[in-house]
Amino acid sequence: MSEAEKQVILPDMANELADAVSSLTSVLAMETELLKAGRVRDALRLETQKSNTAESYVRLMRIANENVETLGGQESQSYKQLQTKLADLTLAVEENVAALVSAKSVSEDLIETAASYVNNKIGGASTYTSNGNMQVSHAKGTKSVALSKEI
Repeated sequence: MSEAEKQVILPDMANELADAVSSLTSVLAMETELLKAGRVRDALRLETQKSNTAESYVRLMRIANENVETLGGQESQSYKQLQTKLADLTLAVEENVAALVSAKSVSEDLIETAASYVNNKIGGASTYTSNGNMQVSHAKGTKSVALSKEI
């Protein structure tokens, strides 16, 4: 690609990348808000949109990285806007990761609480012996619980 072609194409690519960054930031912000509100199922519905948006972002970032010297030399408004949007994306990712960690922790606590309750109610884990009879294990500290994905 000639320098003249780069001067025309790269600002457009910077705008396209800025749009992709904005879209990804928006999806992450929506997911974060849903997770903070305890609406994990609703957040999971954003997975396809988040994946497609992230894929577009990664593709454009690869192109940008291949042209980093030319892009870095740009003093255009689109390049400055891209830098601002990348900073916003970094913050959105940090908030999203914190919300995901919190949701995971809550989920694990719920499972442990349910396991403890079941263990206390039945007094141990029920299993079958080799001859097909049910046997209750009274081992202390066992927490055997099977959960359906429908829960």
